[in-house]
Amino acid sequence: MKVLKETSVLILILANLCLTKASGKAKFVTCGSVVKLVNVDYKTRLHSHDVKYGSGSGQQVSTFFY
Repeated sequence: MKVLKETSVLILILANLCLTKASGKAKFVTCGSVVKLVNVDYKTRLHSHDVKYGSGSGQQVSTFFY
């Protein structure tokens, strides 16, 4: 579980860097943001979807396919 949390944080950091580089302006990944990430070396995509935990902030789960 710790690895999953660390990976999620890394993905958000990388997404912020990519958005900033692509647009030339500082943009941030926030609640409601849509982010699509592709690893071009392995041809893999990050996949996320809504998960109903019963209560909370409407969190999402992110996975990748290889």
